[in-house]
Formats: sequence, C-alpha cells, structure tokens
Amino acid sequence: MNRCFGGRGVFRAVVLAAVALFLAAGCGKSDEDKAAKNGRESHREDDRKVVGVPTDGEAPSPMQYLKLAVSARTRAQMVLCASTLRSIGNAMLLYQGANAGKMPASLEDLVKDGLIAEEMLNSPVPGGGPFAYIAGQKLSMNGDNILVYDPKVIYVNQCVALKLNGAVVALSPADLDKAVAETHERLAGRK
Repeated sequence: MNRCFGGRGVFRAVVLAAVALFLAAGCGKSDEDKAAKNGRESHREDDRKVVGVPTDGEAPSPMQYLKLAVSARTRAQMVLCASTLRSIGNAMLLYQGANAGKMPASLEDLVKDGLIAEEMLNSPVPGGGPFAYIAGQKLSMNGDNILVYDPKVIYVNQCVALKLNGAVVALSPADLDKAVAETHERLAGRK
C-alpha cells in the first residue's frame, strides 16, 4: 500500500515541524539578526502564539516539541486519508465511464475492475477500519451527498468524507452523522 506519510515520511514531517518551531522561536539567532528582521518579527510572534511557543525569546520546552510532533503526525494522517478518498472518487468516475454511467454497487467493485488496490478499502490511519460507502447514488443527485467517508475521528475531532461532487471535506462527527442522514433521506426520495 502506498503510504506517502507512513513510516519515514511522518518522521520527516515531525522533524521539519520541529525545525520550523525552533526557527519560529528565534533560537539560534543573535540579537542583531533579530533586530535586522524586525519587520517580520510581528508575524513571527503571532505564529509563536498559535503553536504555543514562548514569545519572550526562550527556547520551546520539550513538551511543546512533543505537541507539535503529535499535531504534525495527525495532520499527515488526515492528508493521507483525504488523498485516499480522492483516489477512490477518481476511480468511481472511471468506473462510471466504463459502465454506462452506473456507480459501483460496492467499493469492492472498484478493486475487481483494477481501479484501486484492495488496501484502499480501509482507512490508512492506524487502527482505521473500512471506509463507509453509500451506494445507489447517481451523479445527477445532490452534490452535497456523502459518497464515501471514514467514520473514525482523525484530527481535532474531525472525520474525512468524499462528497458526490468530488469534494473531500473534514467534518465533526456530529456534522458527518447529520450529512449521512441527509444523504440517506435524499436517496430514499431520489433527489
């Protein structure tokens, strides 16, 4: 399975985020360097507040580095999940083109036709289960319908979903439940 953010990729993302945090804190710079870049200092100070870095020039604590590393890893997992859903959406378009405009009855049909790898049926995040697919939809239906989604909360209380219009969105669990219920209602009414 292609995991662009798995293994070493996540490690690289964490290291790059830690370096960015280190630089945002102004560590390793002389007072002259800091004074020379005074025009950008106000933006850097805002950035430091966002990630919880001390703005008084102190080095970030190990706990701040840990929080940033965890945040970078979960963001990477969310990006990977969204990328997988986009690939599934593209495969569905190819499937429709080859099958007189019909959507697949299940995601497994995409695997049978060789449009996606079997591993793509499951969420790529650790502990992730299978993606949920709402079958029976047509492209002429409401574009806000949820087509495929990962019911697992990934990042900051967010779940990732693929809409019928091709958009990949991050929704809170409550908003996802509401969108899925609305999709089922529209599907029952064939809107």
